[in-house]
Amino acid sequence: QDWEHFEIDGTHYIAVANSFDGASGGVDSKIYHWTGNSFVESQNIPTIAARGWKYFEIDGTHFIAVSSCWICESSSQSESPQPGAMIYRWMGTSFVGFQNITSFISDAGARDLEKFEIDGAHYMTAIWTGDDSLITYRWTGTSFAEFQSIPLQGSAVDCEHFEIDGTHYIAAAFWWGCGDTGHVESRIWRWTGTHFMLFQSIQARAPYIMKAFEIDGMHFLLLTGYFIEGLFFASLLGINSQIYRWGGSSFDDVLESTSTISCFFMLFVVGATCFMITCCCLLR
Repeated sequence: QDWEHFEIDGTHYIAVANSFDGASGGVDSKIYHWTGNSFVESQNIPTIAARGWKYFEIDGTHFIAVSSCWICESSSQSESPQPGAMIYRWMGTSFVGFQNITSFISDAGARDLEKFEIDGAHYMTAIWTGDDSLITYRWTGTSFAEFQSIPLQGSAVDCEHFEIDGTHYIAAAFWWGCGDTGHVESRIWRWTGTHFMLFQSIQARAPYIMKAFEIDGMHFLLLTGYFIEGLFFASLLGINSQIYRWGGSSFDDVLESTSTISCFFMLFVVGATCFMITCCCLLR
C-alpha cells in the first residue's frame, strides 16, 4: 500500500506497508536497510491491513508510525488485533512499540497519518473510519494526546499538511459520500493560531490521493481519482485527476484534468524540469 524512505545515522531505510496477501489483512510489514549495493530486510513489524508509514524526528529521537484500516477490497474485520495507528521509537538498532493510538469506536481504523510542526509544537493528524473523523494530536513531551477532533461526513481517505506564506493548512480527500455517487467535496482547514477551521471545499470526483506541491513559487493541489468496480456507477470509469492552483486567497484555478484512475502519485525534478508520475489501476 505504501513505502517510506528515511535515514538514521547515515544508514538508509525503506519501510513497506503490506495490506493484503490475497486472503487476509494479517500481513507483516517490513523495514529494509541499504547495505551499499542493495536493500535487505532488517526488521519485521506485525501489522493488520497496514495503509501507510510516516517517519519523523522529535528532539533527536527517531519515530515511525503505521496506519492500519480495513478497506472494502481486502480483509475481514474478524481478525485481531484491530487496526489503528501505532508509533514505534528507534532504540539504536531497531524500532520498538512506543504508543498505540486508537479511536473510541472499537472497529475504527486509521486511513492516513500526517506529521507536521507549527511554531515548534509537533502535531500528528489521522483520518479515522468507523467514526468518520479527522483527529489532530499534539506532542506533550512524552506522547501524543488528542488536540482537536473534526467530524466528517463521507469517507475521507487521504490527508495532507502544507504551508503557504507562513499559514498552515490540512486537507482531506473524500472518496465517496452517503450516496456513493463519487461526487463529494474535499475540504481544506486553515490554522487560526489555536486550532484548525474550515477554509475551503473543493468539488472532486472520487479523489483517492490529495497532494500539495510547489513549482517556481506557485502552489498547487492535486486530487486524483481511484475506482473499485462495483462501488460506483459505470460512468465513473471516466474519473478525472484535477490540479488546482493557489490564486492568492484560495485554490480556485483548475489547470489540468486528465482521464486517469490513479492510486499513487509522485513529483520529482530533473534539472530544471518537473515531472509527475501517477500509478493507474482499476481494482476488481
